[in-house]
Amino acid sequence: MILTKNLPEKGISRDYKLSFGNLSNYIEKINEGASSRTKFLARRAFLNRKIPQYGEFFSSQEYLEILSSENQLIILEINKTVDQINKIREQMQTNKDTNYETLSNLRKNLIDLIS
Repeated sequence: MILTKNLPEKGISRDYKLSFGNLSNYIEKINEGASSRTKFLARRAFLNRKIPQYGEFFSSQEYLEILSSENQLIILEINKTVDQINKIREQMQTNKDTNYETLSNLRKNLIDLIS
């Protein structure tokens, strides 16, 4: 068993940011005004990888102290936000709408919950 690393006072591992790296990359490429090819590739990477919920990313069989009374409410908020992102991701697979503002706000919310 491995203890989760990078645990701030909230009891949420900052390593969870790795789980939504494709979303972060996609948003950063749009913010940078990257070439259309680069944005296309970043979008494709985001659309092809579902973001795992907190407990899926940190399997309780591999990590200790994933869920505690101190972090339970925050994890519920994280999972709710991830569900919203994944729902948008699925919708984006069938249409060209980017939902950039919504995704950007949800990503910011995730970062705030983790930090």
